[in-house]
Amino acid sequence: MIEQHKHSSIVVGGLEQNKGEYRLINGVFDPAQATDVLMTLIDDKIRFHQRNNLTSQERFGEPDAASTRRIDELRLTKDNLAALIAEAASSGQKLAINCAIEINLAADASGETGAARRQAL
Repeated sequence: MIEQHKHSSIVVGGLEQNKGEYRLINGVFDPAQATDVLMTLIDDKIRFHQRNNLTSQERFGEPDAASTRRIDELRLTKDNLAALIAEAASSGQKLAINCAIEINLAADASGETGAARRQAL
């Protein structure tokens, strides 16, 4: 379950911008549960970037450099987490996992936020 932790609005340049923090993972997990939760999350992110690469390859004839870099980073993270989980399993420990994301509206290349673009339409 995704729990909204904090949400606020700020005014920048006369435009209201929303931002929020959402708690995705919050608990104590045995190594098998931690593997399931964390590896599923990372594998989904890897698949997302693989799809980006495929789309870029089809449209522009080359993979998306940012997605390629991110896939490498995610695979390294996955390996590091697997080692940490294995260590917890071998010592009979559980893992306390807390994962929150912060989301802010961002300006696009034109400098407009999503709210400004919607107002213009």
